[in-house]
Amino acid sequence: MLSLFRRNLFVNYLWLLLFTAACLGYYGLKPNALTVLDFSLPLSEQHGFVIPLADTVFFQLIYAFVLIYIQALLVARIVIKNRMSRVLSIVPAAIFVLFCMILLHSGVVHTVLLANLFLLLSLQSLLALYKKYKPIGTIFNAGFFLGIACLLYMPNIIFLLGLIMGLMSLRGLKLKELLQMVVAFICPIFLFGVLMQYSGDLPSMMAHYKLSLHLPDLNTKDMELLGKLVLLLGICVFMLVKNSNLLKKKKFDVIKKIELNFWFLLLGFISVFFAEQITSYHMIILSVPFSVLVGLFMESRDNAITKEFVFILFVAYYFSLVFDVI
Repeated sequence: MLSLFRRNLFVNYLWLLLFTAACLGYYGLKPNALTVLDFSLPLSEQHGFVIPLADTVFFQLIYAFVLIYIQALLVARIVIKNRMSRVLSIVPAAIFVLFCMILLHSGVVHTVLLANLFLLLSLQSLLALYKKYKPIGTIFNAGFFLGIACLLYMPNIIFLLGLIMGLMSLRGLKLKELLQMVVAFICPIFLFGVLMQYSGDLPSMMAHYKLSLHLPDLNTKDMELLGKLVLLLGICVFMLVKNSNLLKKKKFDVIKKIELNFWFLLLGFISVFFAEQITSYHMIILSVPFSVLVGLFMESRDNAITKEFVFILFVAYYFSLVFDVI
């Protein structure tokens, strides 16, 4: 199955489309299996923020399918455009789809998925900064998109540190560019605050986005969640051990960009201290660096049969969750 994504051809993107649709197909046949989740923006119906048909199965499936597929395409674009891969495959995109499906499971309409789109756009802009002649617009986009991601899901604020580290790594320490990024990050939050002040609901916004560090609550009785977390942690430790293989025979700028993905992965784990409770939904913020790193490892031809078997095994694991086998 992994061989379907080992090339960067139009037909492979069609296979990716069908793979995404197949993962969601069960919920189209059994709509009651979907978990209805609300958007967490502090805007009530009286302020005019109403999404038509948001509580229908049709909306949920389209929402999940479009967002996951578009983000998978962006993950593939990041890897290919930044020359992180020598084989030009879309395996990282397939890993992204499977990663999101396993973590979201039946709660596909979660705000974190929409926030993840803007986090991905922010990382894409950050990686485009290397040796860019006029970087002002790109720097602004990186900060601005992250600001929107934080509005949608506040724990994403930890990645502001990642943007600053990336800016310093790719362009060196320049106070002017640092201020441009920080101001761009603040812009959407400030504009949203003005809107809430105008509507007389600024206190609710302040309460909603209250940031605090604490030990998150982990439900140790939820064996499914514990299983996912153990798998995720185990894979990330394995990728850290295989770090040298990913960086082997890579150009200097590519090495920096791959290392940035490791830093974003670490920051994603640190973000659990901003979440009141650890859930599989929260771990979606790891999806981009995880998919890039694991995808680069899985796309290589070394031990191809073993990697194919592992990928099929995780696909089977996802469908066992869907059909309540485990």
